[in-house]
Amino acid sequence: MKPTFWNKANLVAICITASLLPFLYSSYWASYASWFWALTWLAEGGFRTKFKDLFSKSSLLFWAYTLFLVLHVIGCLYSENQKEAWFDVQVKVNLFVYPFMLFFANEYTKQKMGLVLKVFTFSVILSSFICIILAFYNSISHVDGNWVFNPVVCCDLSWKNSILWDANYFSHNYFSFFTHPSYFSMFICLAIAFIFNDLLNPQTTYKKLKFSAIVLLSITILLVSARIGQIIGILILGYFSMVWIHRKGLVFRYIYYTFSIGLILSLGYMFSQRFVTLFDLANQKEEQNLITENNKLRFIMWREGLHIAMKNKWVGVGTGDVKDVVSQHLKKINLVFASEKKINVHNQYLETFVGLGLFALLNLLFIFFIAMVLGVQQKSKLLIILIISILFFFITESMLNRLNGVLFFSLLLPVTYLYVRNLKVGSKQF
Repeated sequence: MKPTFWNKANLVAICITASLLPFLYSSYWASYASWFWALTWLAEGGFRTKFKDLFSKSSLLFWAYTLFLVLHVIGCLYSENQKEAWFDVQVKVNLFVYPFMLFFANEYTKQKMGLVLKVFTFSVILSSFICIILAFYNSISHVDGNWVFNPVVCCDLSWKNSILWDANYFSHNYFSFFTHPSYFSMFICLAIAFIFNDLLNPQTTYKKLKFSAIVLLSITILLVSARIGQIIGILILGYFSMVWIHRKGLVFRYIYYTFSIGLILSLGYMFSQRFVTLFDLANQKEEQNLITENNKLRFIMWREGLHIAMKNKWVGVGTGDVKDVVSQHLKKINLVFASEKKINVHNQYLETFVGLGLFALLNLLFIFFIAMVLGVQQKSKLLIILIISILFFFITESMLNRLNGVLFFSLLLPVTYLYVRNLKVGSKQF
């Protein structure tokens, strides 16, 4: 059946929404894109056909997402901080909206999920390129009639220390112009996986251009300086490189292994220098330790978050009371700075466990389980790597506390799920 104007408009709306993810400096753009998507979804009609699989097994992932949002709404009923509770639901409402419009889209749109992934990947490449250009632009200044290149933000730091302390225009927050470094590194990791997955297809074109894109993204993920992103990025690069090189013969394998050993040694030195700095910081006085949100503080947040969760393990403390309860607990154990800043527990599993209890945590894990089952059945490296990557990112950040994380989780996972579901078993097409 030939697609109608509204079918095409609906696909365009999804692509626009996906393209905005790496650029979401403000939530307004996401809202406009979502409304445009919803209007095109309604305008194309065909609801009887769309909802034919509403209660079938193929919609199980949608219902898992829906239940997760419902649990947040229920958590509002026993929250003391009602304002925070309903604001949190407002942020997470797309956990229902996006999967709903994707799983119950027309067949034409469902068959074009690969295009959505391509648009997202191109958007990540573009945002990476812009960030590098802006870093160069911010580093250049005109002093006493001379052009000076100095990316160090704080004049008292050397180049090396400015990288270690993320006080450099080519590092962390200063470099990641459009969104939080952790989210940006997650987008980059998945874009690399999408491109490599495409390169495994013997019929793929523009191979040199795609390899160039991988190089650009690899450089970018190092500059973003989000540690979990760097680790996952290296693992993704290593895995796909090994699969690709394995096809090229013995000589290529030796070259690859030699290069990999050199890279590992270089990265090991870089990380060791960084962790030495963190170790020195951990041995400073407590007052100084609390001024920066470092690894030691993060481990403390995990420990105390688990302690709070076990006290309220069945229903949690309520959707809107997580920050308040955690803050009060931190104050009792003399973590004054973290208490005043109301720092979250930096772990999505603990965040869910503390707020809504064990059942909600199992619900979150069930979402991943459903997607993983399909990935294994379809032998999809892409979907499996996507799931594993998100699982690891959730360990170090409360990803669903921010709109960027919610939009990514509610859009890219269902899109990839539907894309893989429409492929033949073992297919490597992108």
